[in-house]
Amino acid sequence: MHSAEEADRRVGKRRTVNVSAWADPGGAWPVIDCRIIDLTSEGARVASASGVELPEVFQLRADSTKVIGVVEVRWRRGNQVGVKFLERS
Repeated sequence: MHSAEEADRRVGKRRTVNVSAWADPGGAWPVIDCRIIDLTSEGARVASASGVELPEVFQLRADSTKVIGVVEVRWRRGNQVGVKFLERS
């Protein structure tokens, strides 16, 4: 659940998507299975499927060929993070 302050900062309308995705930290680091819970034009709420901590900046991928964008973590709660798009594909 988001506080009123967090809701006020959200620019775009939030859309529940609940789809499988990958967090790709780049380099030699392995991708992390995750789920995109909801999505706006500015960012997303993402949950780590295995509970592995997601990196501060990563490429959010729908699959091995579709990049959604490069994101930066803005908040953390348990296995979930709120991310802001730095680049959108």
